[in-house]
Amino acid sequence: MLIRASWSSPSSQDRDHCYGLSAAGDMCWPLWRVAGEQLTDLASTPARSVSNTGSGALICILFGSKPAPVTTPRNDGGGGSPVGTGFALDAQSPEPLRAALHEDPQLTCVFLAIDTHRLSIGRYLTKLTILRMVALHLVVMGIAVLAVVEASSSDSGSSPSGIGSTATDRTLVKLETRSGIRPWVDPDTPDNVRAYVTSRGDNWELVMSDEFGAVNRNFSAGGDHLWTSLEMPDGTNDALQLYSHDMTSVVCDDDDESLCYLQIKSIDEVNNVTVWNSYLRPPAYQNSTFVREDSGNPDIGKGSNARAENTQFYPTWSGIWLMGGLGRALFSSTARMWPFSYNECNETVFNSSNQRISACDPDPGHGMNPHQGRGAVEIDLLEGGGVAISSSIQIAPGMPADYRRTAINETLGDWSYCMYSQECTTIGANLPGVPTEYYEERGHQSWYQGLRYGSNNYCVVDGNDTQSYALVVAGMKNITENTCDLLYCPASNDVHGDMGYIDGDRSLGHWNINSNGTCFPEMNGYQGVFLCDPDNQDSRCSEPRNDSTPKTNTMEPYNYQMDALSANWGIHMGAYYDYVAYQLEWVTGDNGYLRWMIGGQPIFEIPAEAVINTPQGGSKANPRLTFPEEPSYIILNVALSAAWGTYPPNPGKPCRGDGKDEEANYICDSFPLYMKIDYVRLYQDTSESSAMAHECDPASHPTRQWILDHLSEYVNEDNQLVEVHGGAPCRDYTDCTIPFSVQYTFHTGVCNANTGRCECTNEFWGGPRCTFQLGATTANGEDASDVTFGPPLYAAFIVLGSVLLLTIVAVIAVRIRQHRHQMKVDAAKAMESAHMTYIVSDMTSTKLLGVSSETNTFTTTENDQDTTQTRRSSQPSGPTTVTADEGQTLLDVAHENDVELEGACGGELACSTCHLVFEKRIFDELPEISEEEEDMLDLAWGLTDTSRLGCQIAVTKAMEGMTVRIPDEADNLM
Repeated sequence: MLIRASWSSPSSQDRDHCYGLSAAGDMCWPLWRVAGEQLTDLASTPARSVSNTGSGALICILFGSKPAPVTTPRNDGGGGSPVGTGFALDAQSPEPLRAALHEDPQLTCVFLAIDTHRLSIGRYLTKLTILRMVALHLVVMGIAVLAVVEASSSDSGSSPSGIGSTATDRTLVKLETRSGIRPWVDPDTPDNVRAYVTSRGDNWELVMSDEFGAVNRNFSAGGDHLWTSLEMPDGTNDALQLYSHDMTSVVCDDDDESLCYLQIKSIDEVNNVTVWNSYLRPPAYQNSTFVREDSGNPDIGKGSNARAENTQFYPTWSGIWLMGGLGRALFSSTARMWPFSYNECNETVFNSSNQRISACDPDPGHGMNPHQGRGAVEIDLLEGGGVAISSSIQIAPGMPADYRRTAINETLGDWSYCMYSQECTTIGANLPGVPTEYYEERGHQSWYQGLRYGSNNYCVVDGNDTQSYALVVAGMKNITENTCDLLYCPASNDVHGDMGYIDGDRSLGHWNINSNGTCFPEMNGYQGVFLCDPDNQDSRCSEPRNDSTPKTNTMEPYNYQMDALSANWGIHMGAYYDYVAYQLEWVTGDNGYLRWMIGGQPIFEIPAEAVINTPQGGSKANPRLTFPEEPSYIILNVALSAAWGTYPPNPGKPCRGDGKDEEANYICDSFPLYMKIDYVRLYQDTSESSAMAHECDPASHPTRQWILDHLSEYVNEDNQLVEVHGGAPCRDYTDCTIPFSVQYTFHTGVCNANTGRCECTNEFWGGPRCTFQLGATTANGEDASDVTFGPPLYAAFIVLGSVLLLTIVAVIAVRIRQHRHQMKVDAAKAMESAHMTYIVSDMTSTKLLGVSSETNTFTTTENDQDTTQTRRSSQPSGPTTVTADEGQTLLDVAHENDVELEGACGGELACSTCHLVFEKRIFDELPEISEEEEDMLDLAWGLTDTSRLGCQIAVTKAMEGMTVRIPDEADNLM
């Protein structure tokens, strides 16, 4: 940015426009840096009255002390980070500066001074307009630069193959808040839990939380900043419930503790609440509880550590789980997407047509990376009910039959679910690896190796469950039975599990061994299912289409196996009438892991090695999976089903039946049942070396554009995708606006004092705290220009900034042209021959100039002819310009002084600036070039070092008496 202005010695009134600042010659120069006590004193200056004849004004460019994405160089060599604001200081009040200093006492203010009296641009622009244009230009250009930088770097990352995300016009620019609070963090989260040390000793920071501390939240689509409830029936798993918005609410107890929590009510319709497409990626803490008073349950009254034993009294199926963002649970987007975690292209091992986004595809489009397999893996923090909770991952493609548990032979009288109770008579059908000799005949290992199981030590001890590590190891050498027993099998029944010390600590005991005799997880009998499209006739499908049924042609054909790596762990009664901390640690990569914990104690762990290095036979036909790494969202739900291990009485019929079953009546009378969640907190490694993605659309795993391009597969008429515009809890406006928005510029959002929630100031700012600048397309797929009546904000900033810059340059060009014209007029009047010469006393000699300081005249030698012309130095006729010849003269002088220069001027703007300083030095008869003028050359106009130095030499030599010859070719300079 360049503003050219002429200055003369100020009057006392003019000095007021400098707010009492002074410089060499008692001037307020075009660029002046103030910090520390001087800036504080300036902000404390009482308001002053300025005469109407006053013509000065200041533009203040603030530089903050805190790091920011864009840094601006400072003349002192230090780094500066712009607060991102520029504003005209009203001479009658220093309040804007005072407010800025209140936010950051370490501010540096660089004042750009403008003389509006002498800055006359004619009838087209008023002085006030110029001031506003300059201030707005500073703000706009700062925002434009920051927005572009954030857009290119906020979701940085790379895919496993090193391929970045393909270009997308549906990106979001995500900026920080002014207060520094993260977009998804609840300000009510206590400070002492905003950091977390992992089981590996790593330090993670809180990146998302919800304390559920405020009632009257609306969880329908777009009604809440974080969670979205559903309004639809569940057509999976023989479900009995209807998901409904009004079954979810935030409730506060009316007692001394006044505890508030999220409550999901369960009757014949329950609810599903997700953060789908809002915030993705764990790890997390989640707490939940069920309350069943007066239900007739004999387990109640035994104490919180008693084991839950009576399954029928726990008829609901609760879930706290995660799913990859590319699939929305219950919607068609999961077809050929759930639960893939596979990034290989090997058609002999797996038919790539079964995976919708395959590593075999060089051009998947929709923002996806080429040759990268994607999917929607499922991770269940907890699922189920009754007397045990399931923790698992569900992943695809699954293992072929030769690597799985032996299929049940129903001709032997076995029923299809006999493996859950280890009652199958089919050899090898109860547990993988059991019996030993039978599975060794395969010539390779079976199922996943090295899974880790730990005790739920909240349960009371039962001596019959206590194991000896030595006895189990000895018994596992050759298991001859078709089932497992605590004497010769691990408590988990997983003979391939890790049996080393827990976390390498001998005092914690061994994985897989129930040395305490408490509740212990067991390998889940459910190990996956074969998935098929409705028209598929593969015999492995759960319901293959028969020849008499016509094809539906509703979707692309597919059939593939998915696997469930799952542990069912016994629970204590405290899980039903108290709060329990359920925890999950998830670290991606080949050295990563998934660890499930209860109250900090490990229950189940899957190391990455178990997933990426699956057993292989000679044909190597077992797919090599990727350890889960998909950006994922949280789902909280309660369901009812007729097909699961726990279900209500008389499923599909009136709950009480004929009313004669007393136990059924007790259970039915206990409805409604509730799942209560005290808080949800997510932590991540936010260090610079972290490989974790912190948003749901990282470059390594793009998500947003795919969803928007296939939106009909993620929504229906009753469950739309609505862009979030504010809604996060806030303490004041700084929680709801971008960093470079200050009190006297603009806010992207405000904090509503009545609701305590952020509200965005316009449709182009979104996200929970109004810090997301929405891209060319809104979240529901609409053209943003249709919604916001304009182009993307960053584009508008750039265009507006460019227009302002061009306007300023045009104004400067007009002034320069006027100045040239006046120069020619003055020169014509003064010329006595074809050339014009200025005489300056005490001039020095150069190879082109002859000097006679005594007579204040000089002689120029040209073509062996002497021409003597005299002009008094005290009466200059007008300003000089820096010409090409002068540049050569300066270059010669520089060489004589051992200064290497490529040229005295570095372009039009450089010459204009040099001229401004040159003119001021000569005709105001001021001392040598000042530090303030150096600042002007360095910071305001961005000249190169050589250009700045050349200009300094020009000024210095002029003051020493160097004659400057200005030929007719002066017009060629500018």
